[in-house]
Amino acid sequence: MTRFLAWAITPGALDISPSERQSLANIRASTDLRFPAEWYPLARRVKRKIIMHVGPTNSGKTHRALQALAAAKVGVYAGPLRLLAHEVWERLNTGSITAAKPKISTTSGLDLVPEDSTAAPPIGRECNLITGEEQRVVSADAGLLSCTVEMLQTNVRFDVAVIDEIQMLADPERGSSWTQAVLGVCADEVHLCGEATSIPLVEKMVKETGDELVINRYERLTPLVCAKQSLENDLSRVRKGDCVVSFSRNGIFKLKRQIEKVTGLRCAVAYGRLPPEVRSEQARLFNDPDSGYDVMVASDAIGMGLNLKIQRVIFETLDKWDGLARVPLSLSQIKQIAGRAGRFGLHTDGSVGEATTLLPADLSRLEEALASAPPPLDHAYISPTLALLTRLSQELIAAPRSNAAAVYETISTFAILKPHYSLLNFARDKESTELVSKIASNFGLRDRLSLAGAPLPARDELVIEVMAAFLRRFAQYQSVELETCSEIVRLRESLLTIEKLAQRVENPSGASSTKAAWPPARDMNQHLGQLEYLHKSIVLYIWLSYRFPLAFAGQTEAMELKDRTERGIQFILEHMGLAVQDREARVRGGAERTQREKEGRKFEWSMGRESISRNQQLMNARKRFATAP
Repeated sequence: MTRFLAWAITPGALDISPSERQSLANIRASTDLRFPAEWYPLARRVKRKIIMHVGPTNSGKTHRALQALAAAKVGVYAGPLRLLAHEVWERLNTGSITAAKPKISTTSGLDLVPEDSTAAPPIGRECNLITGEEQRVVSADAGLLSCTVEMLQTNVRFDVAVIDEIQMLADPERGSSWTQAVLGVCADEVHLCGEATSIPLVEKMVKETGDELVINRYERLTPLVCAKQSLENDLSRVRKGDCVVSFSRNGIFKLKRQIEKVTGLRCAVAYGRLPPEVRSEQARLFNDPDSGYDVMVASDAIGMGLNLKIQRVIFETLDKWDGLARVPLSLSQIKQIAGRAGRFGLHTDGSVGEATTLLPADLSRLEEALASAPPPLDHAYISPTLALLTRLSQELIAAPRSNAAAVYETISTFAILKPHYSLLNFARDKESTELVSKIASNFGLRDRLSLAGAPLPARDELVIEVMAAFLRRFAQYQSVELETCSEIVRLRESLLTIEKLAQRVENPSGASSTKAAWPPARDMNQHLGQLEYLHKSIVLYIWLSYRFPLAFAGQTEAMELKDRTERGIQFILEHMGLAVQDREARVRGGAERTQREKEGRKFEWSMGRESISRNQQLMNARKRFATAP
């Protein structure tokens, strides 16, 4: 198709008008994505210093970069998760990050110079927070900003920028945001933190921008070893400080029940569908030695964003479901998850981090993965800027209100790329794009592209229906309130049920709350699922309220409902075990009653036999008496 365009715009190739030929030439220019560095003219005016901090998990690389940020007059942190952005925001404001510039090695050697113990005590820096779903302004004059990478601005000048998890350049769904950050952030110093696999790719990108590149390599601060034995499929071998990793929500709760039953240890949980605030609270419970939570059962959500006092990571399996089939974990994924064991500064006993498997068959594969080096990344993902998409839209047939899906399809068909760049997988946004184009066709392209970028989880039909309800009202230029969506009203019934149950526990009247029957574990699990959907729907509303505040004006109420929902989810997680115990007690009670009934019937049967025997003996005696001489 690109060859067709090249031929079509050649004079005399086709019998078309000059204006049509110019339109085709503009389409070709809009789909020529070979020079993405040129999309960011402000960054190209600055001679930037790119400083890479690369190494495995638990090597201190991000902390070194944050020290440089804390010393900057104007700076920004951009991370992959709202949880991480929130953590950095909190640490900068409280002064828990020492403002000191680390020594930067100009070689590939290790640079772990100890901090100066005579330095002044840490002082908090005013830092604001911006993520897709949350904004916290500490001060309008704050010099520092913590944000998710999608919210990083390329039209603002910084002294220092820190971009975390740089290997996400190669992520097919979000990688373009990291590419934009590397190419487009306007800062004197740009600190890139992540895996060493990203070095060759960053070198190619920096060659295009003409910036200076410095590479700092780090080693783990505590050793990580592969255990010599698996758990032999015996969960009774789980001990305090362990994290058991499973890759399905149902699997996590099944393991939690089994571990608590066979070991008596209480388990915290963490998985992707949990709100970040709840995951953080579960991590706090696990880290607190006095909380009563001794084991973490989690998904790969622990791979980034949570500081956990894990001594040993146990893989239930080394495969996971990708939406279509079970696929093996990549080397990078295995190392990222296993590397959470033995976090430096979180253990005082000097123990090393350890990783093992539940099943013996997986142990050799884990050992091989930990001993192997992941292959270098060979391409970064890019996505056209809004300016390019707008220009392309104006050249299509339905200009200027062309269908957003048609714009993406044209880009995918005609895009020209360099070998180390790949086009972002637009399939992730296909459903939301089609939904927006169908319902909000009267909106301009900019608004439709913005709406298409809403946090709409793939395959979550209920949240998609909530989005559709919001859009239908928005498209009619009406104010959108949470109550206008029937699904949210229905989901909120589960929240009210849980809140009543929590009130009964906290303020028992009459009989003790522990004596009252709990809802069945199945119902508690169903309520948990409903609250997870409710939370996603509220987050969607808040995301829309930041971009369209006049239409989505109920942000304050949404924030309050979000907090209530998080408390409800936390309550279920803390008390779900009581529902199981209550069910088991009822089962035991029923079994005991059944046993007593059986014993009663057996007794009655034996007594009946004895009565029959005595009667028979009496009748025989009477016969003998009657026939006696």
